[in-house]
Amino acid sequence: MKQKKEPITWNQYGMNIVHAIRGDEPFTDGSGATGMPMGFGMSFFMSIILIFVFAFFFCYGAARLSWCYNTFNGGSSATKMIYSLLCFFFPNFYYPFYALFLDPVCGRVKNQVGGKR
Repeated sequence: MKQKKEPITWNQYGMNIVHAIRGDEPFTDGSGATGMPMGFGMSFFMSIILIFVFAFFFCYGAARLSWCYNTFNGGSSATKMIYSLLCFFFPNFYYPFYALFLDPVCGRVKNQVGGKR
């Protein structure tokens, strides 16, 4: 007669995740069969760290663009700080706005090199 398999408890599920992140042991479903390789937890953890690093630099880039633009236009320190903070927290709105409406480089005309003849 086949025995009914016990469902996994929340405590076992949580401990499986902790062990996988630490790389101690693979996931188990209680039957002895393994599911995930041992390195999965560490690679998953490093992927999350890498995503946060890229997200930080994405936000920092928007704040830096805002700071440089307001410095270029002669804004006060308070204005530069406020707009930079807003752009840091909402970079997905600032990048297109900057590219379409604010970019000071796209509107410039390159001066011709050379003097009068």
